[in-house]
Amino acid sequence: MSIGMDEKKISERIRLLRTHLKLTQQDLADKCGYTKGMISKIENGRISLPIATLSKIANALNVKLSWFFEEEGEDSELIITKKEERTPIVSNVTEFGYFYYGLANRKSLAKIETFMVIVPEVTEGKQPFSHQEEEFAFVVEGAIDLYYDGKLYPLEEGDSAYYFGDKPHMFLSRNNQESKVLVIIVSN
Repeated sequence: MSIGMDEKKISERIRLLRTHLKLTQQDLADKCGYTKGMISKIENGRISLPIATLSKIANALNVKLSWFFEEEGEDSELIITKKEERTPIVSNVTEFGYFYYGLANRKSLAKIETFMVIVPEVTEGKQPFSHQEEEFAFVVEGAIDLYYDGKLYPLEEGDSAYYFGDKPHMFLSRNNQESKVLVIIVSN
């Protein structure tokens, strides 16, 4: 499996923060509801992280989700990210189902986190996930089905949805076409 540079950085940050807080892998696993083996795989970069999983880890470590994506010096009042400089946060679409691109994560805007999610043509076999934050989704391009708490909601270009992330949810491809969804996660 190929893991992207941002994913490697995230894995390293999880391990470093966990050890700094004097938590064992089992301690972190218990706080997140995962197994010690899964935490080990995450810290060693052997699996790609869905945002929901990373969100649970962030909550357990008492940091904002955006902390994992920050670069040194991102404390300024204005951060501009050119599209050609953007790299995927989750780059292994076969393991999770989407590509995630961070749009403007930084410490001073820690209450909101923005992502562009690329939903591929085929999303079969993917599992819904949940997290503690509220979420806003805006379909920028294409069409998706939003699976939320056991029901499907069709969304087309220009449509949006606002929902609580604690219910199982995921984006599914419609019409076998790639779609782009702007996602804003609002921390409680």
